[in-house]
Amino acid sequence: MAARTNHENNDPELAKQAEVKAHRLFVLKLTLLVILSWFGLAATYVASYMANESVAKRWQSFNRDHLKKLQAIEEFNVSVGYGGMIHCLKNYILRGDESYLDRFDAAVVTARASLAYYRGSASLQRSEIQALEVLNDLLDSYTAAADRVREKSLPPSAADRLAKVDDTEYLAAKDSLQIILNAELSAAESEFEKNLGTARQRVFAVAGLSAFLSFSLGIYWAYQVHSIASAIASSAESRADEHEKLRRKAEEASQAKTTFLANMSHEIRTPMTAILGYADLLAGDFANDPEQSAAAVCTVRSNAQHLLAIIDDILDVSKLEAGRFQLEVTEAPLIQIVQEVASLSKPYATKKDIDLRVCYDTPVPMVIQSDPTRLRQILLNLVSNAIKFTDNGGVTIRLAFDLTSSHLSISVEDTGIGMTSEQREMIARFSAFRQADMSTTRRFGGTGLGLHISNTLMQMLGGILEVESVYGQGSTFKATMTIEHASDVQMWPTASPEPGNNALRVVRTETAASQSLEGVKILLAEDGVDNQRLICHYLRKAGADFAVCENGEQAIEHITVSSSNALPQIVLMDMQMPVIDGYEATRRLRCQGYTIPIIALTAHATENDRQKCLDAGCDEYISKPINRALLLSTCAAFIQKQQTSSSLV
Repeated sequence: MAARTNHENNDPELAKQAEVKAHRLFVLKLTLLVILSWFGLAATYVASYMANESVAKRWQSFNRDHLKKLQAIEEFNVSVGYGGMIHCLKNYILRGDESYLDRFDAAVVTARASLAYYRGSASLQRSEIQALEVLNDLLDSYTAAADRVREKSLPPSAADRLAKVDDTEYLAAKDSLQIILNAELSAAESEFEKNLGTARQRVFAVAGLSAFLSFSLGIYWAYQVHSIASAIASSAESRADEHEKLRRKAEEASQAKTTFLANMSHEIRTPMTAILGYADLLAGDFANDPEQSAAAVCTVRSNAQHLLAIIDDILDVSKLEAGRFQLEVTEAPLIQIVQEVASLSKPYATKKDIDLRVCYDTPVPMVIQSDPTRLRQILLNLVSNAIKFTDNGGVTIRLAFDLTSSHLSISVEDTGIGMTSEQREMIARFSAFRQADMSTTRRFGGTGLGLHISNTLMQMLGGILEVESVYGQGSTFKATMTIEHASDVQMWPTASPEPGNNALRVVRTETAASQSLEGVKILLAEDGVDNQRLICHYLRKAGADFAVCENGEQAIEHITVSSSNALPQIVLMDMQMPVIDGYEATRRLRCQGYTIPIIALTAHATENDRQKCLDAGCDEYISKPINRALLLSTCAAFIQKQQTSSSLV
């Protein structure tokens, strides 16, 4: 209570808002109670109407059926009685007038129709059916008598005896039908009174239930309003604390992003300064100095690769956070990947005069089911970080495998600067915008994205990434994952390794920069002048015979007007151009039946962009900046495929 009073004194506006909310809630509940009461009245009226309607419908149905039967009996009596069938037969016998026989036949037809009409009633008792059959037999008897009188010419007295029919049974049947109808009417009236009473009882029940619910809900809502008002007032302080925590978190996140952008600007501007500076030197001071020019070119290339790595990290983070990152799980040569990472990282370690070793604490699987590209990315990131933060000692890549649990662990240990417990705790969260040292005086560069990417990728691969560190002694980053079917794969090192075979050789493929495209006809569709000049230089050095177009429209025109001998063997298509872009140009060429290999060139570097190019009809995809070796080797592969197909034909 004291805490609540203090809070209300400290934040009277929040207490006032709570009171207003409670009052509004009370008004809302009261309004709902009134609505519910009216709803109960409406429900009572509807129930009364439906009950009465149901009883009325049943009574109307009975009346229709009962009236139908009465009409049928009345019509039968008229057709058979005085002036009807029997009367006409008697007059024919006495007077011999043939017209009475015609009237007799018509009366018989009408009588039979009346009986059929009676049989069509909705409900018939067995006794009614029997009586109807007796009356039908009466008609048959009089019809037979009339036929006998027609066949013989007799005096009236003899004809009267011949046509005489005993109708005692028939009269009894007619009386039976009348009695049945009267009994049905009496029973229906009793049932009607009974149903009407039941309907009234139901109406009273609905009205009572509505009143009870309205009263009960009124009491419950009044209690609930009181409870909610108390809860709002009592939780005001906790909400204020929560808002304060959220505000602090938002400020921390904003500060982290601001710091990240500042660091990112530094990371981008630093290599960009070197690139622009050495580009000026190449155009001026180093123009006539081959040795200085070669060193400047190496510096420009190194800084450009660093910029490209930063861009790749940003793209990876955006895809991971958007949930669009896809893995390609296949057979991954674990030992080869580790050795490649060690081989790539060795020059940086040698430059800092520190050791880089790979240790196998236990035999490990040579091949595992994983994404080899992403596994290599994780290890290269961890090893690069370890080398960056280590000035003395060395870095060790340590592998171990537990055959019982099928757990593979890869640890990257360094003897670098280490981290304090606070820094380790912050790094262990692997946030995207966090670094152990985020001050402007930090010694080491970096974007703060690498560990976040590595941790997320490791989780996607079904593993975990852990960190241990002691300030001033070094850090250990340990990746652990479960290996499926580990008992079926070959282990490394083997049980009896051959001398000098305790490490796998890293097989290096020869670069494709020296690939020859001598005489190959290539069409380049590219609107950027600088990119035209660069790619043309690559093609010219490789010996290709090439032509250049500035947009998709020119590319289509060049191909369509070329003779079969002058058609390009390969089209390098920039996907974003004026007039007609590369996507539309490719689709039009495919629709016209051209099967020339089309290689997409685009600065859009995501997997979705690659698929978009392939869906448009491209055969391959190369992202910018253009890698010379990849470009030439891709072209050479298509030419070799064409030559192989031609030789088979």
